[in-house]
Amino acid sequence: MMLIRNYVAASNIEGVGVFAAEPIKKGQKIWEFNPLLDQVIDIETVNQQSDHVRDFLARYCYEPKFITGKIILECDNGRFMNHS
Repeated sequence: MMLIRNYVAASNIEGVGVFAAEPIKKGQKIWEFNPLLDQVIDIETVNQQSDHVRDFLARYCYEPKFITGKIILECDNGRFMNHS
């Protein structure tokens, strides 16, 4: 879940992106896992979905370093953040 005010807009890097709507201090935490808005999905479940669902999940999910065999789908604007 994003911890700062933000907005989604056109990005020169990749279609659309999330941008800070307030100043961010060096070292400030801008995101944290929140089960209310961040869905953990098992890779096996992903593999059973139709092509268009897998395409959506491939674009908007990421593999977290703190859980193996799972992906996370952020339901807030965090899904537009560059997770690489």
